[in-house]
Amino acid sequence: MANVVQMLTGAAGDDGFKGLSGIFYRNGLMNFEVGGTRKIRFQLRDNLRHVDVSVDMSRIPISRNLKTLMQKCLHSEATPSELSLFGDLWQERVKNLILKYGEDRDVFRIIEGR
Repeated sequence: MANVVQMLTGAAGDDGFKGLSGIFYRNGLMNFEVGGTRKIRFQLRDNLRHVDVSVDMSRIPISRNLKTLMQKCLHSEATPSELSLFGDLWQERVKNLILKYGEDRDVFRIIEGR
């Protein structure tokens, strides 16, 4: 998840781009300390205003087989066809999340803060 945010925003952890002559730096702009909650905070550096974004995945339908297949894959017990099926089911879930639920305010919660 952090890699996706980094690609979208350019923000990086301490190991990121150090900048040029003290400007254009991207390091130190990403941290993982938002009170242990499952949300991402996007914060402006100049006035510290922010938005918190969270996702409620429980609202996205899941294939009956996905959890079982995931466990088999994680324990190296899946056959090649099961690995392929898991990949297909996972990608279908991601597709649904973005295309069917991308604007659903019960799935994606955005809270503005100051």
